[in-house]
Amino acid sequence: DAGRRGELVGLERIFQSGFAEFLKLRGRTGTELSDIMDGSRRAMRAAAQREMDTLDSHTSFLATVGSVSPYIGLFGTVWGIMHSFLNLANQNQATLSAVAPGIAEALITTAFGLLVAIPAVWMYNFFQTKVDNITAEMTYSSKEMIDYLIKGVSGEFGRSRFTREFNTAAQNAAKI
Repeated sequence: DAGRRGELVGLERIFQSGFAEFLKLRGRTGTELSDIMDGSRRAMRAAAQREMDTLDSHTSFLATVGSVSPYIGLFGTVWGIMHSFLNLANQNQATLSAVAPGIAEALITTAFGLLVAIPAVWMYNFFQTKVDNITAEMTYSSKEMIDYLIKGVSGEFGRSRFTREFNTAAQNAAKI
């Protein structure tokens, strides 16, 4: 939905955060390459954490439903059995017709509790696996981007300083 409105989502937001921080720090004079990369990593890590929080927030409802539903079913079971015993206490003779409605109520609430809990737990596990895969992809892609940035600027910040000094020394030596 956010992507349709033109907003950055997922990996786009993470890359944008890291690259914006990279450009900001790179524009400062005297900034070391390690400081630039650390700043980019922190920005991407923070953006990735926000994305993971968003993804995880949607699975908590399924986890709650999956864990609470069996207890609601159990409560219904106890309630139904309690009704059965109350009906049995009001009868002079213990018959199936006195106990059957309460037991049926107990079985129905147990079944509904399980019918709600099992799909909720299944869906929670399904979506949590998806979230874990997306998280791994975000982590891998962030590291890959940092590696790409390091390789891209290492000529400017790393070897080029040495190369400039070497070339300057070589030119000065040639003049002598």
